[in-house]
Formats: sequence, C-alpha cells, structure tokens
Amino acid sequence: MGATELIFKLRNDGYSIKADGGYLDISPAEDLSPEFVKQLKQGKPEILCALRQEEELKRLDKKRESRAIATAIPSTKVAGVNLQIDPEPTKAEKLQAPRSKEHELDSLIEYVAAGNNFSAEDIIEAKHYATKDVENALTSFRALARDIRRDRVMEMLIASSGSMRAVYTDTFSDPNNVILAIAVRNGAVAEMLIPRSKYDPFKLMSVLDAEVH
Repeated sequence: MGATELIFKLRNDGYSIKADGGYLDISPAEDLSPEFVKQLKQGKPEILCALRQEEELKRLDKKRESRAIATAIPSTKVAGVNLQIDPEPTKAEKLQAPRSKEHELDSLIEYVAAGNNFSAEDIIEAKHYATKDVENALTSFRALARDIRRDRVMEMLIASSGSMRAVYTDTFSDPNNVILAIAVRNGAVAEMLIPRSKYDPFKLMSVLDAEVH
C-alpha cells in the first residue's frame, strides 16, 4: 500500500495519525499488527510527507485564491481579469515532457478541494479512491474543476453589471496548461488552454487592456 492508502486504512479503522517532527504519532498504537507496523516503518518517509502535505492543505482551503491578482479594468466592456502569477519557467522546465496523468489528477483534486472547502481527510479519501481508476477519476475531477472555473468567472461578470466580459485564469488544476475561462454577458462561457511555457499574464493583461482603448 502507498502512503495515502496506509493513512486512509488507519483512520478508517478508527486510529488517529499525525506527524510529530520525524515521528509518526499513532493512537492507539498498542494493538497494531506486527505486519502493519512493518509496512508503516517501510513507508514512513512517504507517510510523513503526506501528513505534512495534509497540514498544509488544512491551511489551504481558499487561500490558494490569494495567490491570484484580481484586476478590475475601468471599462464598460471588460469586467475583470483574474491573473495567476507563477514564477517564470526555466529553460529546462519549458523543454520537459508533459507531466503524468497521476500528477494531473493530484493537481485536480487539490484544486477542486480548495474550491469546495474539502477537509484534509476528504482529500486523503478522494486520492485513495481516485488512484483505483485514474481515467474515470480524471474525467470526474476535470468536470468539477470546469464547474468551479465557470462559477468564478460568472461571479466576476455579475459583480460588474456594466461590463460585457470577464476572464478567469486557473494555473492550478492542469500541470501542463493554464486554463482561461471567458464569460460573455448574454452568452456562453468558453475555455482556452495555454501551454505553461507560453503563458505570460502581463502580456495577456496588455492585450485585454488594448481591446478596450
């Protein structure tokens, strides 16, 4: 079993587990089988890493949105542009192969979790079940992420009643692309994928700004 599966099994069986420095704090620990203790020892580094990530996720919730720069353009045509600013990719990152489906699934789960206020335990459980059928899980979480983007961009458009369009960017759910959600008043919501190596939020901002002048 992997780290997330071991954590899930412990909690599902009524145990608590958390990281305590470099140690695993499991309670009650006295009735764990020798075989299971052996698995915990073998997977200890990965389990500690997963538990530390869980602690980060507890603080995450919607704080991921604070990384966004929400810019309101003073125009009757454009409602707002939500630009996610990530560090400029290195040459090696630009040339690297696309990341795996498992990596995408992990990113999708965390994005959907942040948008729906999942608890850290919910995330561990979602990852546990998702790894059993990656293809179906990808389909489901891609749809959930799309719904979140559409909700966000429609909220932006509604908040600016005199504007005709709003743009929301998602740099979290897809490891290989930045996804733009574009809402047009009295129209549909469309999405556009931009490879990460080619995404320039400031250039996007200047293009949108030029359209309204």
